Amino acid sequence: MEFVLKHSEWKVLREVPTFPSSICPSNPETQSLVKSMIRQIVEFHSDIKYLHIGADEVWHMGLCPQCTKRVGSSKYGKASLFLDHVITITQFIKESYPSLKVIIWDDMLRTIDLEILNGILEPLTTF
Repeated sequence: MEFVLKHSEWKVLREVPTFPSSICPSNPETQSLVKSMIRQIVEFHSDIKYLHIGADEVWHMGLCPQCTKRVGSSKYGKASLFLDHVITITQFIKESYPSLKVIIWDDMLRTIDLEILNGILEPLTTF
């Protein structure tokens, strides 16, 4: 994602304008961009069984005005912001490509209370 956000065309989707490392999950255009990228990946790799959506090292989260408002009104704070985004993307993939299994890095899940994850995601870690 950082490669895309480095380009001026997509700068508006950054969580923090000066850092291209994290996308703003509250910007409506974020979903459009991510879904477009997923469609392209699947189109060019039609035989894949797994789709890794990354979602790691999100150091700048809940910082833009829209996200700050969402974090403040949520029981689980930044964890809700992160999970809402990941779940929305995962649901899109499952609805569009039911045979694909979605995987993500686990680093952002490590500090989330298991109560929140119960029934939503099952973390899988490998060493």
